[in-house]
Order: sequence, then C-alpha cells, then structure tokens
Amino acid sequence: MSNEPLAKTLGLLSAELDISKNGLPILSSGAQTFYSRYNPKVEAERFASTITSKKVCIIGLGLGYIAEVLGDRLQSILSFEGESARLKAVAPDSFQKLFDKIKEFSNLIELERAAANSMSPNVSFVIEPSIAKAPQLFIRLQDLLKMFSTQIRCAVIHLRTAGDVIRSLQAVQNFKQQNPNWKITFITEEPYGELAEMAKGIDEVIEVSKDASAIPELPRQLIAFNLGAEPKAVQILSSFNPVFSVGFSGKELALIDDRNMKHAEELALIRNRMNRYHFYQMLLGLTPSFDTPKLSLEWKPQDYNVVQFGAGSGAEIWDAKRIRPEIIGEAIKKYGGKWIAVGSKDEFVRAQTAGIAEEDNYCGKTNWKDLAELISGAKIYLGHDSGPTHLSSALGAPTLALFGFTSPILNEPVGPRTLLLQADMPCAFRGCKVACSEKTCANSFDSFAIIAGIDLLLANTLSERLDAAEKLTASGIRYFIPQISVEDENPFRKDLIGEPRIGCPIDLHLALLREWLELRERY
Repeated sequence: MSNEPLAKTLGLLSAELDISKNGLPILSSGAQTFYSRYNPKVEAERFASTITSKKVCIIGLGLGYIAEVLGDRLQSILSFEGESARLKAVAPDSFQKLFDKIKEFSNLIELERAAANSMSPNVSFVIEPSIAKAPQLFIRLQDLLKMFSTQIRCAVIHLRTAGDVIRSLQAVQNFKQQNPNWKITFITEEPYGELAEMAKGIDEVIEVSKDASAIPELPRQLIAFNLGAEPKAVQILSSFNPVFSVGFSGKELALIDDRNMKHAEELALIRNRMNRYHFYQMLLGLTPSFDTPKLSLEWKPQDYNVVQFGAGSGAEIWDAKRIRPEIIGEAIKKYGGKWIAVGSKDEFVRAQTAGIAEEDNYCGKTNWKDLAELISGAKIYLGHDSGPTHLSSALGAPTLALFGFTSPILNEPVGPRTLLLQADMPCAFRGCKVACSEKTCANSFDSFAIIAGIDLLLANTLSERLDAAEKLTASGIRYFIPQISVEDENPFRKDLIGEPRIGCPIDLHLALLREWLELRERY
C-alpha cells in the first residue's frame, strides 16, 4: 500500500507551478493551464457569480481561488491529502483563510461519501479546476455530481432463494416510497426475476445467470444493498463500485453499513432473532413492520385449493421440513374439494403419493409467474416453509404453513390471512441447523391437526377459533398468526399474554421472545 499522499497518487501534485501575468501563482501541465494566465482571481469571481446557491461545496483545493471568492457561501472544501501542504507552501495567507473549511481525505471513497452526506437541494457542488490534471478522476467526480443533480441510483442485490427474495420486496418498496425520486434496481438470480417483476414500484429488475460475477452495463450506484450472505453477491456488488455498501460483505460475509457501522454491528447481534421481513427492513434503514409486498396480482378465490408437498429441491436439510405426503393427502381428502399440487419437479412423485390426480399435479410444470396466478385463485393454500408458501402469504391467499425444524421467529410467512403450525417442541421452535434423524417435529403432524389448522385459518367467530385451537393443542401442535392473532375482546387475552403456551400467542415477536430467551438458558 502506498504511503504517498492521495493527491500525489492521483497525479494532482504533478502539475507545474507557474506565475500569471498579474503575478499570482497558477498551475499548469504542458500547454494546459488550470487557471487564467492573466488574473485567476477575476476568473474565479466571474465563475462564482454564475453559482446561484447560497451554499457551495468544492471538491478539491487547488490554489483556493474559487473557495476564497465564495466567502460566506462556502460550506466546505473536500480536498485530497497533500493539497493543503501545497497551498500552505505556495500561498500561506490563502491557506490560513480557508483552513477551517478544509476537510482533507486520504481515501477517495471516503471523500465521495463525505460529498454524498453533504448532498442537499440547497447545496451546489463544484469541482476545482486543477482536478482536470487527473482526467479519469475528473470524469468519476462529474458522474457522481451528475447523479446528485439528476437521479440517484440505488441497487438491491438478493440473488436467492425464492422465499427470501419475496420477503425482501416489501422492504425495497418501502425504501422506494421514502426515496421516490431515486432509481431502484433489484438484482436477483434466475429464475427469481419473475417474482421481483410482480412488485410494484421497483424501477428496474435485473436477472443474472447462476455463474455471473459482474454486471458490466450497470452504472455506478450511490448505495448498494446486499441482502444475501453469498460470495457471488459480494462479487457483483464490488463490480459496480458503489459509494456506500450495506449488507453482507467480504470473505467473512460480515454485515457492514458504510453509512453507519454501529448500525451494522447492532443488527449483526440480533439478525438471527427476528423475522427475515424485519431484518431486510432494518438493513435498509427502515422501521420494521408487518406490511406485505404490493404485488401486481391480488387474491381472487376460485373453486379450487392449492397444496405444496416439499421445500427446496431434494437437498437433505430441506427434507426435514417436509410433512409426510401420505398425511397431507389424507387431510385434504377428508377436508374435500379440488386440490392442485404445485412445487418443483422433485415433488411430482410426492404429490402422486398423496393421491393427487395427474391432471391436478402441476409440480415442475409452472414458472413463478404461472405459480403466482394459480395461487392467487386458491380458496386455501397449504404448504411448507418454502418459496411458494411465502408467495401465497404475500398474495393474501388464506395460507396454512406447516413448519418442521425451521424457526417461526426467523421464517414465519407474513400476510393478512396466514396461519403457521409447528410441533410443540423447543428444538423446533428455536430452529435446528441440522435436523435429527428422527425428524420428530415433522412426524408429529397428523391429518386431524392439519384439518384443525384449516378450520382455524378460516374461522369467522370466536367460538370457531377456540374450538379449532383446542383441537390443535390436543394434537401437540402450536400455531402462530402474524400481527395480532387474537381480537382484543377475547376473554382469555390476559391469560394468553401471561402464558404463551396456552392457545395462540398474541404476537409472535413479542409473546415468544421471552420464551426464546428462557429456552436458551434451559437448552
């Protein structure tokens, strides 16, 4: 790493010192001069008169002519390390006048971040003429200032998987609402671009191949968020050199936030103790909420139901999420109605095992857009902790999510008509990184519990809810409803708050947080 001052490294100090016709120092390079050969002060005054803003920030110090004539309008000078020493040697009086306004940087990206943090409708930015000595630097700064004055560019990278992409869309939409004039580009891996394109308000969706490591055509971004802990996403983010990087970064895939590193450090401590919806919102600097993505499709029920039998594409760790297809098949047969099976091609045989007729077995036959259209017409959706389940919940379809060994605190689907079932086991609730060979949590489900879950999901009265809740409790199954899960008028409200293991918690993220901490002490 070079020990030279930044201005020298960039070539700014190689300009030659010359004298103007009226005896003032100027800088030149061969036949090129960066100030008037006659009177650089008069030239600076003329230039300053064209700036209408009451506050001006100058990038680069040079010999300080423009900065001096701005007077009280000068907000700050963002200079390159080494420029101050040159000005002090050439024009000590000017240096003393400007000293309090100079902020010197030994790192180019830190200077650019300081410029971005000074950005305001009331502030004009000026590039000091001597920066033209380094043409590539001058062009880079021009592009940055052009972005400030036209449209700020922001990229959000979330490559996979489907469930995580869906859960990040609402955060991106809220970020766009807070920054309506910014251009938001969402970058994801094929085939998840179809999911992102359903989200309203996102300006651009770029779908990259699975072996992509850069996006050459993407211009420089002011901020880039990397929401997924994947090395390839880090490579892609680095390829377009954003001014600010936020999210997972480096070989260690640690959380960073160039805007506020303390924020990243605090979020790293709690990120595995909150729903991914909330984590993505907080990573973007938003207040966590239970809002769901605003999608181009809406729930309009027709005369069929949708069932999904798996999670992932057959990997061993996903298998422990799955309830046996025979159990689900028995439940939907008892419940009645038309059931259409969806999912990956790996789930085709599982749907057959459950008794789904071939004409109703859509496993492996739909893309994400087709799947969304199918789910948006379902009277009931029944599935596992998976992408289709998160999609159903976001679409607003009545969604019954069957959880095996994954934690509902981290992975609970969020939607207006969503219910989550899980075996009443501390290890399942906490979430297992590697499932036990017995898979007791997944094998605890029976058709009786699944039907009781459907009844609770569709219950219209308090008595119906309590009746279904009693059946689930008797089956050894816990149930969670996002947001407010029991009406205020429920006579058992106080009891439920005091003992969340009885019936349904009031709020998964509040009522169960205490239990999470207790379990951590016990196990």
